[in-house]
Amino acid sequence: MSAELAEVISSVSTAGATTLVTAMASDTWNAVRDRVVRLLNRTDSEKEPERLAALNEIHDAVVQHPEGDLSQQRERLRELLKEAILDDFQVAEELLALIREIRQDSGIRLATGHQYATAADQAQQAVQYSGTQTNTFHQGTER
Repeated sequence: MSAELAEVISSVSTAGATTLVTAMASDTWNAVRDRVVRLLNRTDSEKEPERLAALNEIHDAVVQHPEGDLSQQRERLRELLKEAILDDFQVAEELLALIREIRQDSGIRLATGHQYATAADQAQQAVQYSGTQTNTFHQGTER
């Protein structure tokens, strides 16, 4: 598998896990649960009981602590989604459509903003949201 394809699969599964864990903490989950189950079990019905049990465990953990650290639940769901995408790449397209639908219907929005930065020497940058970003880098002490 190419590095680009691996990155796309990782991005889609991460976006899916983040959106679905957020949905699990709300009434949205009831509306999309069956679709998620179908996506996870699209190609390998032998894994269905295992995947369904994992999905239910993730949901139970989210419901018990909706305001807590849900990173373990997101990671576990990301792995389930990644496995399903690797089984059938069509799952990625359907997952993206579901993500758009959930975000539109529930009002989930990505964090956006404007960032302006000036840095020197061996500066590093991390982008934590989408939006406008302007960066100026200088060599040495000259500014």
